[in-house]
Amino acid sequence: MSCAGFWAVVAKTLVCDQIRSIKFFNQGIFCMSDHNRTAYFSHPCMVAVAAVMAFLAVALGAFGAHGLKETLEASAKAGTWQTAADYQFWHALALFALGLAPAKGRAIATVAWFWTVGVLVFSGSLYFLALSDMRWLGPVTPLGGTCFLIGWGILAVIAVKSALKD
Repeated sequence: MSCAGFWAVVAKTLVCDQIRSIKFFNQGIFCMSDHNRTAYFSHPCMVAVAAVMAFLAVALGAFGAHGLKETLEASAKAGTWQTAADYQFWHALALFALGLAPAKGRAIATVAWFWTVGVLVFSGSLYFLALSDMRWLGPVTPLGGTCFLIGWGILAVIAVKSALKD
């Protein structure tokens, strides 16, 4: 099994199976019944990852604005922290929307992976840069931004192909 395959199994086991076991998901709050079949989100794993990502963006943004305010202002890195939280939140929203999309396939999953890795690398490196003097992380941040761009590019190709098909 490849490394990516291993992590896909781990993610499915830890996230998706746990979501399906939560009682209120089966009581019609987050699902729709269609001829005795229960249909969850189109991509429940993406929605779950997006929800966690958005939750952390809000929590880290608030923590930076209040709990770390003096520290970040003293080092003039409040803007760096805010940028990390902003990009994390916007990509969490994009991932949430992608998780609601009826389209399936490897390309959609690839977009989700690029955005998720982008958040981890881009926002993660900015959070660390804001709190430390690890200057070597500076060149790492654009790699996360590149992941964002690749994800958006793949999504654009999917949309153009879909439009040309119709």
